[in-house]
Amino acid sequence: MTSTETRHSENAVSHGACTVADSHFLIPHTTGSFQPADHYVEVRIHLLGQFECELGGVTRELKARKTRALFAWLAMHQGKPQPRTKLANLLWADSGSQQARQSLRQAVADLRRLLGDHDVLEADTERLSIKAGAVTKDIDEFVALANASDEVDLVRASNLYRGELLESEDSRSEPFEEWLGAERLRLAELHQVVLRKLVDSYRHTDLEEAIRYGQKIVSLDPLQGQMHRRLMELFRDAGRPEDAIRQFRNYKQVLNDQLGIEPEAETEALLEEIVSARHGTETRRPEIESSHSVPSGSNELRQVVALAVHARNLGDLALSMDTEDYINRVQSLEDFVRTTCETAGGVIVQANSEIHIALFGLPAVTGNELRRSTEVALAIRDSSDDDLALSLAVATGQVVVNVHGNLQQAQGSVIAQVGQLARSASAGELISPVDVVDGLAHLVEYEPRPENPAADVVCIQRMSEQRKLTPFSGRKLQMQQMGLALQACQDTGLGQTILIRGEAGLGKSRLVLELIDEARSRGYAAARANLSDTTNNNISNLTRLVTRILEFDESVTPEEVNDDDLVRLGLGRGQRSALIDLLDLEMPHELRDFWDAMSDERRQETRRAGLEAIVAHACRENPVLTVIEDLQWAESSILARIGVLASIVADYPMLLVLTTRIDETIDQSAWRGPSQRAPFTTLDLSPMREAEAMELGRHMHDDDDLIRRCFQRSGGNPLFLEQLLRSSEMSRHGIPDSIQSLVEATVYQLPSQDLDAIQAASVLGFEFTSEALDFVLDQEGYSPDALLKHRLIFQSGDKYEFSHALIRESTYQTMLRSRRSALHLRAAEYYKQANRAMFVEHLLAAESENAPTELLAIAREEQQLHRHDRARILVRKGLIASTDEKTRRAFKQLEDNLLTSDPGWEDLAKS
Repeated sequence: MTSTETRHSENAVSHGACTVADSHFLIPHTTGSFQPADHYVEVRIHLLGQFECELGGVTRELKARKTRALFAWLAMHQGKPQPRTKLANLLWADSGSQQARQSLRQAVADLRRLLGDHDVLEADTERLSIKAGAVTKDIDEFVALANASDEVDLVRASNLYRGELLESEDSRSEPFEEWLGAERLRLAELHQVVLRKLVDSYRHTDLEEAIRYGQKIVSLDPLQGQMHRRLMELFRDAGRPEDAIRQFRNYKQVLNDQLGIEPEAETEALLEEIVSARHGTETRRPEIESSHSVPSGSNELRQVVALAVHARNLGDLALSMDTEDYINRVQSLEDFVRTTCETAGGVIVQANSEIHIALFGLPAVTGNELRRSTEVALAIRDSSDDDLALSLAVATGQVVVNVHGNLQQAQGSVIAQVGQLARSASAGELISPVDVVDGLAHLVEYEPRPENPAADVVCIQRMSEQRKLTPFSGRKLQMQQMGLALQACQDTGLGQTILIRGEAGLGKSRLVLELIDEARSRGYAAARANLSDTTNNNISNLTRLVTRILEFDESVTPEEVNDDDLVRLGLGRGQRSALIDLLDLEMPHELRDFWDAMSDERRQETRRAGLEAIVAHACRENPVLTVIEDLQWAESSILARIGVLASIVADYPMLLVLTTRIDETIDQSAWRGPSQRAPFTTLDLSPMREAEAMELGRHMHDDDDLIRRCFQRSGGNPLFLEQLLRSSEMSRHGIPDSIQSLVEATVYQLPSQDLDAIQAASVLGFEFTSEALDFVLDQEGYSPDALLKHRLIFQSGDKYEFSHALIRESTYQTMLRSRRSALHLRAAEYYKQANRAMFVEHLLAAESENAPTELLAIAREEQQLHRHDRARILVRKGLIASTDEKTRRAFKQLEDNLLTSDPGWEDLAKS
């Protein structure tokens, strides 16, 4: 017995004459009193692929195709009585009502003969149904396994999908075929989700298996460009570059044969990287001729939103209305739909008396197509005349279109999909796949459809006011610990350092934000700094932290640091040079000789005394909470500064909170030495428990099953969980196993200009200004509204910050190396005059041949200014970046000089 079967038997509950388990219903051979389990027979049907029915493990034949269709329909709607009239019209729409009812009775009789005396069917003169749980379906098991995260379950789900729903079945009934087509599409997409999950899972453990599943995907859908690229990457990683090139050629041939277009630019760029790596040089790719630019007049693959309006009762109106009145009525409907859609930017691509379909997002994309199309759909629904029974649907997908030609000739499966959805809706309903509606979760109100609340399609009710942000949930134990630390600091006037550790996405930043709010409510002052993977940024961030504590403007100049400031801070008049050094300002000419003449020991004492005066000043009226996030990015000299600060706060009412990733190795000796005597607490964050995840999820969804599924996929990671619940790509493309894929799904749904912007911002760093972003984008006045709306970034004063470091890192990693290099060169040009250190950082990232020379010049300047920690970092970077021996010798000589001069903060931390 499998573990699943064991679980079912353990959870079984007796109810009279039957035993109900999680997903199996065992049917007694005889009715009446309760019988032991071995007297029961399982009824199971296979709907994926060829129809099969099993009774007690024995296959039973059901010859009549309409009876098979009836059994499948009832099994798919178990426990929900179906009106006989509805079933007759569903399967015998072309017959008269009396003949249809007779045919239905005959099919029910055939079904009863198949099932024998097993108590499965419930029937009266008006309704038919299969008892809830009475029939086990492979579809139910497939869907459950497809939503799992375990590799074994995903393989089982893939094996269960033997083919499309009721493969080769032809009911010869249009209403049933429309329903069947929509269900086939839904399950086929879920199958694609399973295969993509397996590719993502096996790429870390078994490249050949990942390739096999990837090839299965493209065999089912040859136009999947993203999977063709993934296969090229897998072949490359498996040491099979020839197969990667062959994969590109196959994809190119498919696009040319079916669509008459060339592969995407990113596919071509990947090929170029593979070919270059294969030959060990950055050469042009051989034997491949293609252009990255799309010639004017050629087709393009574009993302659109499709809206369908279906007039359900025109046939009835034709019978009840005068012919001329009917024609006028049809024309009036068409004019109304066309005018309403086109006014909002839609393009009508299909129009007849029964259905109208419009596409939004052509020829230009504005980013609000989903909202505009939904508003149009609601307007049409609410303005229709009483005699019309309209059903509407909204869906998203890709179409092939010549954006410079006739937009009405756009083609794509989304057009057929939205038409099927509209036909399946009831009169007065506007329906949409739930993953599409999730993109408007803060703007619309929707609910499950009453007749099928578990379906992936929901009914949109109305537009709503924007919802509030998700309240803080979970982490109550950690907040209580933090609260005790805050209270102890207030009561004793003594501080401590708290290090919060946790894997990426476990909620360190959210916990810190909640702590800051709590501290301020208790009368604390609070200041916060974020470190990044850029050394110069880290020094600047710590400097800004100091200026905030000292109540200085961040743009303070050396000349503005005057004697009044020294008195205010409790520093002696001779300590102006120390304060200027702590503010990381250039030493004025009149103080340079004085600062240079100090001994190393004296400079160290002055730096520490100045830092302690700053802490004392900050705590003069209220206790202070100081937060420094992401220590994993800090160089040893930065850690040394923080270590000195940790040793100081122990004697003052200041709580120093630090965060770092738990999986990063930090040199403890670089900063813990001076703070050994000070109170120090390490707080390790673990994944959320299910109860905490449910609390968080219920602020966003009222579907507990959805929250549990997302919780299981997230591994208890709150960032993953929140993104999964928000992601508009969740149902359609599956939930990836890493935040990298999750962020890609969010980022790549952006319009092209916003995608360009978020990528450019990721090059600039965790924090950036509008001016820098405009320069790198080479455009003026870019508005990041879409990025703010998607919560990829947030505004902090006159700057913008990524809402999470992972979003920035993942976005950065989605770009091709060539694009990253080009953006880094633009950023270097921006910083060339204003900040030479940042200028060189970007030159290094762009792998510019000028970077080592520029780096050497700046390192020498830092040495002259006694900023030896900066100089040493720059020397280490220069030794890595230098390729010629002459430059390397210059860096080595500078490194030797630094070893015999001012040790700076590192020695201070060890003293």
